[in-house]
Amino acid sequence: MPIKYKDAYIKLQYRLNKSGTEDYSTIDHDPATEAINKAYNDLYRRVYHGTNITKEGAEESRLRIDDLQPLLVPLIPLSVTTTDVFSESVKLPKDYRYYNRVTFFHKDDNCKDKLLITPDLREEANVGILLNTDGTKPSLKFEQCFLTLVNNKIRVYHNKEFDFEEILLTYYKSPKLYDSKKPNELFELKDDFIEIVIDEAAKIISGDSDNSNQYQRNSSSVEQNT
Repeated sequence: MPIKYKDAYIKLQYRLNKSGTEDYSTIDHDPATEAINKAYNDLYRRVYHGTNITKEGAEESRLRIDDLQPLLVPLIPLSVTTTDVFSESVKLPKDYRYYNRVTFFHKDDNCKDKLLITPDLREEANVGILLNTDGTKPSLKFEQCFLTLVNNKIRVYHNKEFDFEEILLTYYKSPKLYDSKKPNELFELKDDFIEIVIDEAAKIISGDSDNSNQYQRNSSSVEQNT
């Protein structure tokens, strides 16, 4: 079950005072809020990218799939404007954080069913090469094309091979962050993930306070759990 914000604050104090010194017994909500939210964002990025102790990124294991699925937003339709080479979407959603996939349906009057295409995410710097290389250039015959991310928009390079009016975006959204003024609010991710966030927040605060013993203990907790 998700953890309430007020419980995260209590747990953070407990983590910091485990040595029995009670140095952090009156830690203010402002540094606690900053630490929890920084920890949340840092851990989210590391788990998505795979820069964690297990080296597993988003959807690279059943645990990672389960960890981040509450933040996965499926199949949001985005309209596009079309040129001879590519179709460009409207701006990405405001809560967009990380890419997952894009699909679209190719319109073809000669086909009984619409063709579902999933473009590959590629580098904008290599578009010229990708458009002219077998195996990467858009091809209706091989049902392949590619996309890039530019200026918070999606460009699907089709070279007139495909005809579509919108794309369907699946993405990881930005999480709701800790707010001490909403003590009964729930974190969106599961309690075991938020426990690691709290360990990370404790590490941040103890590091900022130059408490090496607390920093090492909290660092060890984070590494063992991620």
